[in-house]
Amino acid sequence: MIQKYLHYKNSDLGILLLRVALGLVFIVHGYMKLTNITGTMAFFSSLNIPEFMVYIVMIIELLGGILMLAGFFVQYVSVAFAVIMVVAMGSTGLGKGPFGGQELEMVLLLVSLAVAFMGAGRYSLETFFREKPAPIVTG
Repeated sequence: MIQKYLHYKNSDLGILLLRVALGLVFIVHGYMKLTNITGTMAFFSSLNIPEFMVYIVMIIELLGGILMLAGFFVQYVSVAFAVIMVVAMGSTGLGKGPFGGQELEMVLLLVSLAVAFMGAGRYSLETFFREKPAPIVTG
């Protein structure tokens, strides 16, 4: 029975699923920063990152997550997410484990880059606004 579905391919649906995952994760992390600004500023300071960056990262995560879900400005948002993940990985250092405890950051970085290269896909506002409506033929 599963063989029947293995031949079905829809890369646009795959891109949508990646966008939903990225968008939700970044919205949640941005919301966590918003609801604990003081703690987040203290954490950024401990990493020698200027406190004003909390607001920039929080806005990118919240607004970018919403844009990612909607499929609007997806490639720009993906690159911004990737930059945040590179800085996060570089500033926190490596911990224990095979990936230094940065598995989530690595996956988010790679998925962000994949979406940046693939674009928003068919199921997005970018495509909705870009496609021209079919001409009306009157006879």
